[in-house]
Amino acid sequence: MSNFVFVLDTNKQPLDPVNPGQARRLLTQGRAAVYRSYPFTIILKYTCVEPQTKQYEIKIDPGSKTTGLPITTGTGGLTQYNRIKMGLPKTHWLDAACVGVVGPLKILTWQPLLINAKGWGNRQMCTPNKYGFPIKHRTRCKTFFGFQTGDMVRAVLPQGKFAGTHVGRLAVRESGVFDLRTAWGKISPVRHKYCKTVHHNDGYMYAFSTFVR
Repeated sequence: MSNFVFVLDTNKQPLDPVNPGQARRLLTQGRAAVYRSYPFTIILKYTCVEPQTKQYEIKIDPGSKTTGLPITTGTGGLTQYNRIKMGLPKTHWLDAACVGVVGPLKILTWQPLLINAKGWGNRQMCTPNKYGFPIKHRTRCKTFFGFQTGDMVRAVLPQGKFAGTHVGRLAVRESGVFDLRTAWGKISPVRHKYCKTVHHNDGYMYAFSTFVR
């Protein structure tokens, strides 16, 4: 009903809603006045001969028929009951999973997805010193060895301090020796030949958090 304006007759009885254009004409012609600002409602200054009002139904959750994802509500006591019955700790994401009537008493995943907004970088091509004088310039090329800054990659490092498999957000260099930012810290150096793209830069950093029951 956000695209319609509520209407009342002279006796303050509801009539059929009208579109904003009709409401504007009634107000401009002096045939109606503003009755309430929120929700925006007008009241007529003349009597309708045969006022007719259709039957309207307010739908709280129409998405269950179109997407199959209904809105679930519940009490705090029910949420706590579900959480305790499944032996889960008190966390925000587990509380959200325990809201309402939980069918099979289990959580679908023990790895919540952590999303951190990182932005798209900046357009600054020159890096100045503390006095404002330029000391270095960025190259116009953004992609090196098939990677660009912001890409999510999986790096399998065979040796060294950070030997193992790491997934994180990449910061590229022309030399092919990159930096990798994970949810648990910085991994450097990371050579391009050990990296495999998970997905390209979209302005966010993703990581799975491990949960131990």
